Amino acid sequence: MSASEGLQVVWFKRDLRLEDHAPLAAAANARPTLLLYVFEPELINDPHYSERHWRFVTQSLLEMNSRLEPLNQRVYILKGSMLEVLAAIHAHHPISNLLSYEETGLRVTYERDKAISAWCRKHHVKWQEYRSNGVKRGRYSRDGWAHDWHRVMSQPLAEPEWSQLLPATDQQRCLSDYMMDRALLKAWSTRDPSHQLGGVGAAQHALDSFFDERGKIYHKALSKPLLSRKHCSRLSPYLAWGNLSIRQVYQRLQAERDRSGWGRALSALNSRLHWHCHFIQKFESEDRIEFEPMNFGYHQFQDDYSSANEQAWAIGNTGIPYLDACLRCLQRTGYLHFRGRAMIVSALCHLMQGRWQFAARQLAQWFLDFEPGIHYAQIQMQVGLTGINTLRIYNPVKQGLDHDPDAVFIKKWVPELSELPVPLVHTPWVLGPIERACMDLSYPDPVIDIAQAHKAARAVYWDRRQNPLVRQDINRVLYRHVETRTHLKTQHSNKGELR
Repeated sequence: MSASEGLQVVWFKRDLRLEDHAPLAAAANARPTLLLYVFEPELINDPHYSERHWRFVTQSLLEMNSRLEPLNQRVYILKGSMLEVLAAIHAHHPISNLLSYEETGLRVTYERDKAISAWCRKHHVKWQEYRSNGVKRGRYSRDGWAHDWHRVMSQPLAEPEWSQLLPATDQQRCLSDYMMDRALLKAWSTRDPSHQLGGVGAAQHALDSFFDERGKIYHKALSKPLLSRKHCSRLSPYLAWGNLSIRQVYQRLQAERDRSGWGRALSALNSRLHWHCHFIQKFESEDRIEFEPMNFGYHQFQDDYSSANEQAWAIGNTGIPYLDACLRCLQRTGYLHFRGRAMIVSALCHLMQGRWQFAARQLAQWFLDFEPGIHYAQIQMQVGLTGINTLRIYNPVKQGLDHDPDAVFIKKWVPELSELPVPLVHTPWVLGPIERACMDLSYPDPVIDIAQAHKAARAVYWDRRQNPLVRQDINRVLYRHVETRTHLKTQHSNKGELR
């Protein structure tokens, strides 16, 4: 069978949309095309993922199929090894082309992709991978990256010509062993009202409502636990799972940029779209940071850790009210504002002697918008393992006083303290034993002395930053991850202030 007669397969991964979709656009060429998504056991069982992610994916897929039904198309929702699925399809109807986006994923998906690539070569299947969101494979220097990113973001959207996307027929028989369990799909399609709903419709609603009204004070809401839930974009899960492309949001922003009174808000959003891809590019260029420090100089250090503190942090019961409120909110809703995310990492890894690897995996399960590239690059930066970024050690009490002064957020998520007056709710440990007994206060004492912990962390991290091996690797890190014009601005002056 010639290539022109073979089957095309579009493989959806973190690109769960039908608009601005290069593989779909390329497949719209009047040849039979099979659309599929595979729930892979390697990912379902991976410690970075939890049910909230698969619910979001399922909701997205079912919405896609409702939109595809009038076009006589569907995404086949399967479960199993991608290699086995491809082999089953190929045996029934030889595949000529596999089309997908490049994925900047965990080591488990990288190993899978290498196996898929080998299978395609062996069976003479052309695997066409398309660049995702301005991230470029094989880049060893950042010079010119920003210019290239803006060029990609300004290109026309890749829209499929639906009349030319022909469905593949008679696939049910060869895929019957891999069809996703209907009962499980139904369970995952049910919305948890605490989590954002998956799908392009929900994504478009978030985008429209942001520009209609919510986003005008975006720049002011970024650090506020309550304001952020309404006035931040709330687009992050839709970008992480591909209900929207970065390019779609970027071009919408450009169309709105002259709105009166929105200048600072839109400038802040524009920066964050750029940084979104900037961090994924770091992981694409150096994916070993899933397992080890970015700066090779930090490999020499081995720290003791407190498993008791890690467990207290993991259940949001550290005895530090604002920290626990942030942790519990994130656990329940899958969302936390950016400064809160930085603070909970800093609290565990700087103050509580927790492991950054423990934080990374636990937070991945909680973040509905878990995106491997952003996740590990941000963890490394916040913990202080790059050697080039300012070290920020956050004081959870100060953050609470600054951003939740009336303790509304704390009392919502730490109801044990709801009867305490402000400002005692921020520091309930100052109460004496008699007062605690009279109030029947079940909330624990802090697991650490914040001031002492900060002093110790600051000494350790600043000493390590001056280590010859750490400093020796700075130029390599800069060359790999920062454009040349900013190399001279390496930040060494900050000794880790308590923020």
